[in-house]
Amino acid sequence: MELTTETIRILIVDDHPMVIAGIKTFLAEYPHIRIIGEAGNGKEAIERAKTSLPDIILMDISMPVMNGLDATRAVMKHFPTIDVIILTMHDDREYIRQIFQCGAKGYVLKNAPQDDILRAIEAVYKGNAFFSPEAAKVILELAAEKETNTTSEPPAELTDVEKDIIVLIVQELSNKEIADKLYLSLRTVEKYRQTIMQKLNIHNTIALTKFAIRNGLVKV
Repeated sequence: MELTTETIRILIVDDHPMVIAGIKTFLAEYPHIRIIGEAGNGKEAIERAKTSLPDIILMDISMPVMNGLDATRAVMKHFPTIDVIILTMHDDREYIRQIFQCGAKGYVLKNAPQDDILRAIEAVYKGNAFFSPEAAKVILELAAEKETNTTSEPPAELTDVEKDIIVLIVQELSNKEIADKLYLSLRTVEKYRQTIMQKLNIHNTIALTKFAIRNGLVKV
């Protein structure tokens, strides 16, 4: 995994101090990640977000006063520059659906390998989404189900290279990894990515994934 060299400011939200301590200990190994605060419930999370403006919030779901889903919705509404990664024990389909719909950019199970937390932070900071394999499968199924009830628009005029790049973006490859795989320069890939987003009027990986499913570029 290619780590960013920029400082990523993190707010951790969980009502269990031991969970927060464990995350802080793990992330302390990475000097480019800075823990700027912690909160024990959703209401505190919103207050901390307002004063500290982190890049990313690691958010639990089941908390007193205000749960993580409601807090995420509030953060998305009032602080659009902040991204949220849900870190939880809940792995059933309904929770995953709600997490997807509330605007969270990532979902990691607490019993997953700790490296998944780092991978999620890196992916989301770079503008991508990160969902555990179980959640990603459910999200793709939900997107496919939704599209079966709507009329598909004709695919945008995309070149073969642009289609290849879309598939690799959906597979969560970084721009450098895409460049290496397609034998292109990093600058060329960045330009292609910008052109694709402009052509499709799409601005995030989740929407791009839905487009790719709808137009047969990837399979569920």
